[in-house]
Amino acid sequence: MTDDRKGGIALITGSVALLVIMTLHPSGHDLLAAADQFAFQAFLTAAVHTLGLAAMPVLFLGALALSRRLAAPDRLAVAALVVYGFALVAGMAAAAVSFLAPDLTREAVTAAAPAAEQSRLRFQCTGHRIQAFAKLYTVASSMAILLWSTAILKSKSLAPVLAIYGLLLGAVIILAVLSGNRRPGVHGFGLVVLSQAVWFILIGAVLLRQQDDALEPALPLGRRRTDLAVSFTEKTCPTSVTRNEERRNGRISCQAVLAQLTFGVACDMLWPQTDNNQHGVLDVRRPSRP
Repeated sequence: MTDDRKGGIALITGSVALLVIMTLHPSGHDLLAAADQFAFQAFLTAAVHTLGLAAMPVLFLGALALSRRLAAPDRLAVAALVVYGFALVAGMAAAAVSFLAPDLTREAVTAAAPAAEQSRLRFQCTGHRIQAFAKLYTVASSMAILLWSTAILKSKSLAPVLAIYGLLLGAVIILAVLSGNRRPGVHGFGLVVLSQAVWFILIGAVLLRQQDDALEPALPLGRRRTDLAVSFTEKTCPTSVTRNEERRNGRISCQAVLAQLTFGVACDMLWPQTDNNQHGVLDVRRPSRP
């Protein structure tokens, strides 16, 4: 299995995991309202955030394969990978802080009157921290999609439709978050995750369909054609396998052939062939025709 296919599987798996997380993710209102099902909601909160932490390294592996596929001298894919790694760190921070939500909710509900207000303030501050990390993840991941989409358009190695969708998606999400008109809740963040997951799943499907010979994007086009020609010759002409292997190993090179031709011409100019060997030099060249 090639690295492209492994990366495609990682992107699809991580994106599906994020979709499952946002489908089952309870909100702070659900924790406060479900007094009789608080234990189940607390368990569900811990489960979905554990799944989220496990999905992020998988997504980074897929992003690494995508960046290697789009590698170019402009380093747009590398910049996208760095920005996406920054986004995943913010997502990990949001998931880690979310583990405190059930305990803070229980404390805010069961605390006595003097400490109840402080418990509610701690609960609200935790929610603000989670939303801040979620915004950071949203903006950084959208910026990474913008960079990857630009790299796709410049390299033309993947479908241009995916690049256009990624450019529009990243720009709209960044403008929506930076406008600051509304605080993103669970449903708003779920919409962002859904739209980004569609892009990542499509990219993963394209990587899964890549052929084995498309694994070396950094090779020059001339060398790639030479390797393909040698492979075709080996399949169609079995007697030339040894010769092709010697060429690949560098035993016979263009420089050596050129040196042999130059030496032969020099010998013809310095020692022209005659009927008698006056110089007493052993003539190893081909005999002259009568």
